[in-house]
Amino acid sequence: PMFHPGESRVSTDTILVVGNGDEKFDNMLKKLGYNVERVSAAESVTDIIGGRVVDIIVLDGRETLNLGDYCEFFRVQEATRALPIVVLAASD
Repeated sequence: PMFHPGESRVSTDTILVVGNGDEKFDNMLKKLGYNVERVSAAESVTDIIGGRVVDIIVLDGRETLNLGDYCEFFRVQEATRALPIVVLAASD
């Protein structure tokens, strides 16, 4: 279904954001109707999923994440191997 800005949207989709964060980004996703789970980049990679059920993973590459390690980890885990992974990147 197509979503248009301004429409009310109820979603059960959960986005896992890995990184210390940008509250504006989380709030935008929430306004669009998504459930947002944020975990710190400092958490152990093996602790990140820990029973969470998510639909997509966002890696906040604006921080000093080792993106390759995170992608590799998520691809070998049964619970996350088929999930889409989005990388946020920005430079000054």
